[in-house]
Amino acid sequence: MRSPSRTEIAGLWLLALVLFALVITHFQSYAAEVDNFGDNGSYLNAAHAIHDWNFQNVNVKQFWGLSYAIALFSFVPTLSPRTVLVVLCATCSLASVLSFTNSGAHGSPATLQY
Repeated sequence: MRSPSRTEIAGLWLLALVLFALVITHFQSYAAEVDNFGDNGSYLNAAHAIHDWNFQNVNVKQFWGLSYAIALFSFVPTLSPRTVLVVLCATCSLASVLSFTNSGAHGSPATLQY
């Protein structure tokens, strides 16, 4: 049995992403879910403070690199911080999935060695 190619893995990842988004939007607002899920709100608040350079009344919980990346990319006029957060996380997810595939001649998945 052959291992799936990187293209097939990326296609499966994209299918999972689309199905996930469809299920979420069927039951509730996707934007509200992004804002309220886990610690996303903290990252977005920190990104807004960095972007606007206004730290008054900011309850700092998350000031890691993600907040800085969100603030940096949200300077693009058409991108909201929420959109940047989703795109960054999706990009990192895809990179993580693809990093476990070997680009060798056989296209077999890489094995983890400890």
